Amino acid sequence: MTIAFQKNFQPVITIAFLLLILIPNYGIAQAQFSCELVTDVTLEECQSLQIIYESTGGSDWTLQGNWMLNPLACTWFGITCENGYVTEIELSLNRLEGVIPDDIGDFQHLKRLHLENNNLSGPVPTMLENLTMLEDLRLSNNHISGDLPTQLGSLSHLHTLRLSNNNLRGTIPQNLANLTLLVDLRLDANDLDGEIPPELAELPLLRVLRLGDNAFVGELPPELGNAPALIELDLASNQLVGTIPVELSQLPHLEVLSLQRNVFEGTIPSQLGNLIELRVLDLSDNQFEGGFPPELTGLPHLKELDLSNNRLTGELPQTFQNLVSLRFIDLGNNLFEGELFVGFDQLPYLEELRLSGNDFIGTLPVEWGTIQYLRVLRVIGNELAGPIPVEYGNLEHLQELNLAANDFTGELPVEFSKLHNLQRLEIHGNSLTGNIPPEYGQLTNLLELDLGDNGLSGQIPVELSQLKQLRRLDLSENSLTGTIPLQLSNLTLLESLHLNRNELVDTLPAELSTLPLLEDLRLDNNQLTGSIPEVYGQFARLRSLNLATNQLEGEIPVALVQVTTLRELNLSENQLSGSLPVEFAQFPNLQILNLSKNLLSGPIPPDWTQLITLLELDLSENALEGEIPTAIGNLSRLEVLDLSTNALTGELPESLGDLMLLELRLQNNALWGEIPMSFANLTSIQVDSDLLDLGHNRLVASSEEVFAYVLMRDPDAFQTQTVPPTNLVVIPATDSSVELYWVPIRYVEDQGYYEIAVSTNPDGPFEVVGQTTSKFVTRYTVTELEPNQTYYFVVRTISFSLDDPESAVVSEYSGAVRFGNGE
Repeated sequence: MTIAFQKNFQPVITIAFLLLILIPNYGIAQAQFSCELVTDVTLEECQSLQIIYESTGGSDWTLQGNWMLNPLACTWFGITCENGYVTEIELSLNRLEGVIPDDIGDFQHLKRLHLENNNLSGPVPTMLENLTMLEDLRLSNNHISGDLPTQLGSLSHLHTLRLSNNNLRGTIPQNLANLTLLVDLRLDANDLDGEIPPELAELPLLRVLRLGDNAFVGELPPELGNAPALIELDLASNQLVGTIPVELSQLPHLEVLSLQRNVFEGTIPSQLGNLIELRVLDLSDNQFEGGFPPELTGLPHLKELDLSNNRLTGELPQTFQNLVSLRFIDLGNNLFEGELFVGFDQLPYLEELRLSGNDFIGTLPVEWGTIQYLRVLRVIGNELAGPIPVEYGNLEHLQELNLAANDFTGELPVEFSKLHNLQRLEIHGNSLTGNIPPEYGQLTNLLELDLGDNGLSGQIPVELSQLKQLRRLDLSENSLTGTIPLQLSNLTLLESLHLNRNELVDTLPAELSTLPLLEDLRLDNNQLTGSIPEVYGQFARLRSLNLATNQLEGEIPVALVQVTTLRELNLSENQLSGSLPVEFAQFPNLQILNLSKNLLSGPIPPDWTQLITLLELDLSENALEGEIPTAIGNLSRLEVLDLSTNALTGELPESLGDLMLLELRLQNNALWGEIPMSFANLTSIQVDSDLLDLGHNRLVASSEEVFAYVLMRDPDAFQTQTVPPTNLVVIPATDSSVELYWVPIRYVEDQGYYEIAVSTNPDGPFEVVGQTTSKFVTRYTVTELEPNQTYYFVVRTISFSLDDPESAVVSEYSGAVRFGNGE
């Protein structure tokens, strides 16, 4: 480093050296700092450095070495000088915060400005155009916003421009093509839009072009195939359309081509096989069609190939074994077919093989058990069958094996217990049988074990409790028997435990409540008995608890409300009894509550209308009674409400119409009266969707608007309402008898009858004097009447459900009809 001193600096130097002697550690107290004392840069540059320090929270920087303390500014952390001028400012990853001041333009000799990985905001200063000597500008990984200033196009010495991972918007200025020395251009991970300027291809030295993770539109400019020095082209995660220009195959030095997550279509050009220097080819998440170009298998240096999530078809070429440098391949979620290519075992460096979501048939190649460095093997969701090769137990580097959603048969290979590096083993959704090998307890690095949806039998091995690193255990949908091992409570890192849909017996293990990280517990569809342990209220992080379809009994523990993290609680299809816990109104985060198909009784607690986070509430098929709480409209997020098949009475609350329901089921109760006008506001319930059911109640709709609304969503609603008959007429038959006639109700399908009652008072009480044999009968004779006596006659309807003949729905009485015998 060379520092030039002018003559007029001499008095300042003398004073400065005296201060250095007098002040310990050669420092100047920050409170007394003045740029007048700085000796090695100009006063203007020192003042600009001071402004940068103050504008970006210098007192909170991670490293501040000598800033505002030492009179030699060139010794300040991150500052480099030449000939008395600042030439480099390197403050990356230093916790700078605030806006880059315009004073940055005062360093006319600056060559490098590195402010990456901070918390800077505001725009890119236009005053950067004054930095005519600038060669390297790096502002990536901040929060810088605004447009890209056109002034950047005047920095003729610039060879590196990195503005990645900010909040920049707008288009790329075309005059960036004037930067003829530019080698590295990185604008990825911003909000830039518009089309990609083809003029960028005119940059003769450009080696790296990263424009990914923006919102660019239009087609990929074919002119980019004329950028002779290009090594890396990243246009991923934009909205580019059209086909891949064949001109890209003219890039002789290209090593990385990333076009993933766009809307490209057509076939993959076979000419890409000419890119003999290519190391990475990622065309995933587009709409490419056609077959796999066999020319790609001639790329001698290709290490990563990702064509996943497209519409590619056909069989894989047998020349895959020529890709001798390949380490990563993902062909998942396409339409490839045929048998799996055996020759992958000929790729000496292969580490990851992903073939999920295709139509491959046949068996897994035994030869793949010799792929020496294989770490990841995924063949999820194909049509593979046969046994799982035991030879895969020799893949000593394997970390993930996912064979889910195929049709593998046979037993689980015991040999997998030798895979000591295995972290994820997923074989759910197959047709495996036999026992779970207890030797799997030796897989001490296992994080996830998913053997669900097979035909496995026997007991859950206690040895699985030795998997101390396990986060997720899924043994659901098998035929496992016996009890739940209490030792599973030793899996202190477990976050998800699915043992549902088996044949497990005995009571719920209280010990599971001690799992400190458990978030998801599913034990539904087993044969568990007894009560729900009170200690289940001690779960620390549980979000979902599903105990449905067992034989649990007793009351619902109030202590569950202590699990404040709970989002979903499903206790349906058990034999739980007692009332609904009023305390459940205190759940702060509950979204789904299903207590259906139990023996619960009593009213719906009005306090439950405080559950404002609730999305779904199912209390159907119990013995609940009383009215629907009038404030139910407070459940503003509720989407599904099912109160069907209970003994609820009363009128429908007007506030039901305030909800944004997608589904409403109130059938098979004893609800009565007018359907509120507010029901017409429930427009989120789709027409002809079978998601509204008001049947088998005592409801009517006098409003034409409400009547039409209900019929469009529940066409049979008024065919099943137990309402009073209409148009009651009394005609004398003899001196002591009369004939009663009426219009029958619409609901005549299920069993029931009309009940006839009489009183000498228009307000009752009424005495039942008879009933019809069915709801089809529309007349009845009343005898033994006294002469010269005035009578009042009423009729009401009684209906029985075929599903529950002992449960009756009784309508109100019809309006009383007066008759005076002898008048």
